[in-house]
Amino acid sequence: MEHTHVQHTEHRDDHADKMGMWLFLFTELLLFGGLFLVYSIYRYMNQEAFMA
Repeated sequence: MEHTHVQHTEHRDDHADKMGMWLFLFTELLLFGGLFLVYSIYRYMNQEAFMA
C-alpha cells in the first residue's frame, strides 16, 4: 500500500478580513448614529414628553 503525502498550505486573505471588519464597523456607525440622531431630534422637538 503506497501512501502519498500532500502538503496543504493555509490560505489566509487578511485584506478581505480587514475590509469586512471596516465594512461592519461602518454599517454599525450608520445604524447607531442614525438612531441617536433621530432620538436627539425627537427629544428636541418634543421636550414636554421628556420632562420628569
